[in-house]
Amino acid sequence: MPNVITLHVDASKYTLNAASVACSIARKYGSVLHGIAFVDVDAISAGERGAGIGAIGFLDRVVDANIEKAKDRADGGLRKFRESCQRRMVNHRASIMFEVANEGLAREGQTSDLIITGFRSAPFVGTVDDDTEVLSQLLRAQTCPILAIPKNCTDVENVIFSYDGSVKAAKALRSFAHNFLHGPNVDIKVSVITMNKDSATAKQISGAAARFLESYGIVPEILILEGNVASALIALAKSKAHPMIVLGTHSRSAITEFLFGSTASKLVESEVCPLFFYG
Repeated sequence: MPNVITLHVDASKYTLNAASVACSIARKYGSVLHGIAFVDVDAISAGERGAGIGAIGFLDRVVDANIEKAKDRADGGLRKFRESCQRRMVNHRASIMFEVANEGLAREGQTSDLIITGFRSAPFVGTVDDDTEVLSQLLRAQTCPILAIPKNCTDVENVIFSYDGSVKAAKALRSFAHNFLHGPNVDIKVSVITMNKDSATAKQISGAAARFLESYGIVPEILILEGNVASALIALAKSKAHPMIVLGTHSRSAITEFLFGSTASKLVESEVCPLFFYG
């Protein structure tokens, strides 16, 4: 079970839902939920560079004002986070960190069981649209499992394991099982999808995953498919009620591509369901 969960609190439209999911998980498993908001002072300062010498004093004041504005908005985001935790009786703490979000989250991940973030994020000041930069950077320097949340998400009922027998996919399988497949009220349904043209190899790979899951009391649905990995996963997720996809961040076959590759990108763009990454 996850004892310590880190939640990325930002200014995007995704934060509210990510916080709701985080609170649900923390309450179910008795986890400590740490909400962190980031104020990137260097980025705010860089956004005002390039003026002439006579404007330096004015720009310093603009930078200071924007930093204070970002801090106030971060405080507001954390206030909503604390209120949500208090309503749901979740053990929590909240922090503001003055650094780049993905770097701070990666460091916090070293002493967390799980990081939860939205598919997309946005800073507390500036005109940057919600984007996937924080998530993609986190996957490049992953220090613990990451649960990425779309704008719309409810409690998970069906978990889809994208499994190719690689070390990375196996780590994702084991990590999800250790975190979520024991403890109170395990009531999810599980599917294992393997993409392999060699049916004998595919059966061997998926059979190994099934035996592992059965040790947790889960009898999975086994699916051996061909074609595009992302398309197959999206189609399967759309056919399930309240799904989640589990996959390694980078593995040796087309199941998951190196770092934030085409498969992960397509899954994020589809916003079909939450994604659990590890590897």
